[in-house]
Amino acid sequence: MFGNVLSSAFNFAFKHLGLMFRVTIIPILLSVALEVIAFSFESQMMEWVDYLLWSVLNTIIAVNVHRVVLIGPHSVPAFGRFTFGKIEIWFWLHYIVLGLPYLLSYYLMDRASMLLITLAVVALVVGCRVSLVFPAIAMGKGVSFLYAWEKSAQKTWLMILVVALAPFIFGVIFIPVMALIVFIAPESSPIYLLIGTNIVIAYVTVLAVIALSFAYQDLIGDEDVMRSSDEPRED
Repeated sequence: MFGNVLSSAFNFAFKHLGLMFRVTIIPILLSVALEVIAFSFESQMMEWVDYLLWSVLNTIIAVNVHRVVLIGPHSVPAFGRFTFGKIEIWFWLHYIVLGLPYLLSYYLMDRASMLLITLAVVALVVGCRVSLVFPAIAMGKGVSFLYAWEKSAQKTWLMILVVALAPFIFGVIFIPVMALIVFIAPESSPIYLLIGTNIVIAYVTVLAVIALSFAYQDLIGDEDVMRSSDEPRED
């Protein structure tokens, strides 16, 4: 099943390259600009502001991608939804809650212990399973983590592969791009490398969101997925 999810994500991204670029380019450019500003300030407060605004922009990107994959291209405006309505707020709140354990482990990394490592592993497994809530919310469903936990029952390994491993696989595609960025970026100005790296990360994230959408479609079933008739799923 994981192989089918990956192949479906690749096929969808390739066939809808222009569409994916169009509905994500504005929040991606804004997130890159935000990273440049945060890099220039280099303050603890700016790191938190950067994370909060970055999470908002990532929410907008993910909602647009999930809706295009699961509902169809006409489910979003030409350049994507750029509002922060009920769907985006509910999505963002779940995103923040899910990200808190990882932020905590990042700041406690210098105090690493077996207990902390164990908790991190548990958080990873739980986080992967409940990530199924995001495509559901993007479609307008008023569900929460319990819904995703129940729907991903007995599919723990699939969710770990889709959420944790797939982004690394997608990242391999961009290795030549990163090598080129490193090669042409002036050593005296790391800002070029920062911009290139963040753009690459953004599009790896887009591919990961597409894969999560197809995992949702496979696990939940077609009764909850309102795909347009002219956008058939390729198996």
